[in-house]
Amino acid sequence: MNQQTTIGAANIQEVPAVHNARLTVNEVACLWTTFQEYTMLSCVFTYFERTVQDQATKDMITALVPRFNSRVQFVADIFQQEGIP
Repeated sequence: MNQQTTIGAANIQEVPAVHNARLTVNEVACLWTTFQEYTMLSCVFTYFERTVQDQATKDMITALVPRFNSRVQFVADIFQQEGIP
């Protein structure tokens, strides 16, 4: 079911967003780079978390590691949905 919206003099049809197209090579490359970067950051910051002595720094690092891991998982999920090994 399409709805029509008027913006100024233009009529714009609102169509539900559905992504059926396969990822382009550029998109896959960008996602792969993101996956590598955040995997590395997760590993390095996990090490820092175990070895840092300053509690304020440790608290900041502890808050960042789950964010890195969630980004890694997000990209991994996209690759799995696209059938990319």
